[in-house]
Amino acid sequence: MRKALPVLIAVSSGCLQVEPSQRVDATWSLERLDDGEQACPATWREVRLVNAATDRPEARTVDRFACTDRGGRSSQLAQGAYTSWLEFVDADDRVVATSLPQSIEVGPFTTDVASTVYLDAGYASLAWSYDDEPFCGDSFNPLQWIQLSLTGPTTITSLFSCHDRQGLAGPFPPGRYTVWVGQGLIGHDRPAITIEAPNRVTVLPAETF
Repeated sequence: MRKALPVLIAVSSGCLQVEPSQRVDATWSLERLDDGEQACPATWREVRLVNAATDRPEARTVDRFACTDRGGRSSQLAQGAYTSWLEFVDADDRVVATSLPQSIEVGPFTTDVASTVYLDAGYASLAWSYDDEPFCGDSFNPLQWIQLSLTGPTTITSLFSCHDRQGLAGPFPPGRYTVWVGQGLIGHDRPAITIEAPNRVTVLPAETF
């Protein structure tokens, strides 16, 4: 990881003043589902740390590091809410993988963001809404849960609180999967999807209950 700039300490009127560090410390690991952590592929030249202001997504700060650094510190940022992610770039300047976006709050001190990128797996994303005010019940009621089941090279069932309105399932080995979506025990099949690697997110059609 690239080293942080030293903290500046000054004495004024007998008081210590510490220069704020409104930065993001990002770390990343590359993994395979069955083999754990991996070295950077030889063609993966660079990692871009992107921090986009939540209220102004076009206002982005991009910092660049070698993939083998396994971490880096961003430029100085204004305090506020951001979406932070990593882009892995090959020797032809193509983005070959991205980390999952993370919502962060940048304050007066350094914010840590850790990411795992799967070289041989991907994810599925589902969003849902309701025709009327949802009835979710309590934690013991099956209606509390939105269920997403994917069956293909492996079978994984994921449960999300019905209040969340969105969920991310995985990681899954790449391949073709059948899809079942329901609330509680009532649901239906959806069109099959393809999960892709590395670390890609397949977005399912939005569901209405």
